[in-house]
Amino acid sequence: MKECKEVLSFLFSLNNAYWKAIEDGSISIGDLVFLYETLKTAGPAIEGIEKVLEEFQNMTAEDLEELKAFVVQEFDIPNDAVEQVIENGVKLVLDVVGFFMKLKTMKAG
Repeated sequence: MKECKEVLSFLFSLNNAYWKAIEDGSISIGDLVFLYETLKTAGPAIEGIEKVLEEFQNMTAEDLEELKAFVVQEFDIPNDAVEQVIENGVKLVLDVVGFFMKLKTMKAG
């Protein structure tokens, strides 16, 4: 659950930075300040990103409930949408990991 939580924290932080940056209708160098929180969450998220699939595949019903509660509490996501948000977030991460692994294979070979 640790890795899933860290990756979701990073995704939500990136989402918040994006929306804050475009709030005035354009993105400029001044918007870098919004990336500060995202950068704090990036290290832990990236460090264990390869373990997310394993955690997700081994997730019990209790783990899912814990993850839902985490998302609702930390990110103010409505209860009726939280499961879809988690599934979409984990799917996005798995797609990104797959992309990076494919690039690594192509580069090596």
